[in-house]
Amino acid sequence: MQGSNAFIKENIKPAAGASSNCYVSPNIEPKKLTNAVNAFNFEGEPESIIAILDNTLFKSAKEGFILTGERLLYKGSGPDFSLSYQTIENAEHIIEESTNDKGKVKKTEFLKITTKQTEYLCKYCSTAINYAKFAELLNTLTSQFESFQEQAQMLPISDLDEAFKLSYLKVIVNMAFDDDGEIDDNEFKHLLELMSRLKTTTETRASLREYMAASNALSSEKELISEIDALTPDGMREAIHISLVKDLINIHSALHDEITSDFAFLNKVREQLTVENKEIELAVEAIKNDKKILNRDYTDSEVSASIKELSAKAAAVGVPLGAVYLSGSVVGLSAAGMTSGLATLGLGGTLGLSSMATGIGAAVVLGVVAYKGVKKFTQSATEEGDKRRQLMLQEVIRQGQKTMHMIIEDVNSMVTQLNAAMQTNQHKDNTIKKLQTIMQQHVKSMKSVSQQNMQAEANKQRLSSPEVLDMKRLEVCTEQPATRKYRDLVLSYYKEETIKTTNKNGENVEQRVMKLQPCDSDEQMEKLGKIFELLEYNSGGKAAKQFVKGLVS
Repeated sequence: MQGSNAFIKENIKPAAGASSNCYVSPNIEPKKLTNAVNAFNFEGEPESIIAILDNTLFKSAKEGFILTGERLLYKGSGPDFSLSYQTIENAEHIIEESTNDKGKVKKTEFLKITTKQTEYLCKYCSTAINYAKFAELLNTLTSQFESFQEQAQMLPISDLDEAFKLSYLKVIVNMAFDDDGEIDDNEFKHLLELMSRLKTTTETRASLREYMAASNALSSEKELISEIDALTPDGMREAIHISLVKDLINIHSALHDEITSDFAFLNKVREQLTVENKEIELAVEAIKNDKKILNRDYTDSEVSASIKELSAKAAAVGVPLGAVYLSGSVVGLSAAGMTSGLATLGLGGTLGLSSMATGIGAAVVLGVVAYKGVKKFTQSATEEGDKRRQLMLQEVIRQGQKTMHMIIEDVNSMVTQLNAAMQTNQHKDNTIKKLQTIMQQHVKSMKSVSQQNMQAEANKQRLSSPEVLDMKRLEVCTEQPATRKYRDLVLSYYKEETIKTTNKNGENVEQRVMKLQPCDSDEQMEKLGKIFELLEYNSGGKAAKQFVKGLVS
């Protein structure tokens, strides 16, 4: 059943008059949110703010109204106030007319709010708010709802109830069975990774295993989505549905060569989901972008441009980008992990739920915030994007370790069940067979996650070496007898290739370069990185020496 939070979120825009002065969570600009919180002396949690009606001429959000799920706050001409909706008996739009000495009629608008104790007059400051429609909204709100509750407007799924998580995961299990009648090893691995990102308990995972074992008695998708909706925090239904669509598309794509939303199961459940084609397209774009984000061939400028484009698409669709990332990123990052590295990068501190609620969250950590790009000293260049990738890879590795720990917990639990089954005659063979099959899948998944982590560690170590080797720089770094022996060793990791690049005139050109070759061994990549560090390949001094040498040659 819809609560006050969802009602306000859905109806505030039409009641606000000029929509440009109405800011609705989770798309409230951080600066405006901060201005409002400070100016109104708001003592609650900022993420509980549903909307701000800005009644200032210059859109500072320092005057007007703040609406939460439980109360209305006003700051402007006349006394400021903070009222619970339960105390409001009536809201009325008033127009007063006065005539000056020259006979000119002046109209003054008010919003009069009546409670049992007193009356409050909110005076007109600009054309930003349609007081008649706003009064109508308040009267409908107070008459339709008996109870009111404040809550965060955007919560990661990992923070939601375990019963919710179980129903959410069951829908994905249904899709796996719907595809080919079984959950294969690849699907199972992705399912385990999702369970890890959602921080499911041992009990929830055990319940899901029982559900998977009874494949002939699965709940209907309609029933499961109804359960999800019933357990969804007020006002988050649309965001949850978008997140579910993203996870369905991602796990489906694990078995196919392309990422697509055109498959039978998703088409079947569309009736139960409040998602439109443009929202599904946004989820597809986010998945594609996530898979590219850690690829070093995806340059800093391309990363920044792609994320800005994704953010712009989300804004155009009217969907907070954070909704796509409620269950984390498909590259292995949890929702919390996506926002944990900003302090390290000097981008304003660690982001929490309030960051998602204000419409930044995942978008910022992945590149919406402008960063320095390439630092140049003559021909020396260090990509800030590599620091970002290193941070993200570390989070991927950490999340992989959590997944393996979760799998070990579950295997231990199944070993206990297996021992118990072997001591009883009732359904012994059938139970043992099921447990053995599930255990084998867990062990295979653990190996797969371990290999994934090893690859991520190798990719992290790879960032210590230049992707494209500057041969002149290498010559400068290895011209001394003590360092000359490293030249051939470095070159053994590189191969001459043709790459496409852009020249100063913005034209696409082909260039022959020495490019770093793939390597699955993090030890080898670490060794190469230490050689470059020993040679001081990235130092400004070596770059300057190379530059001078180039001038005199």
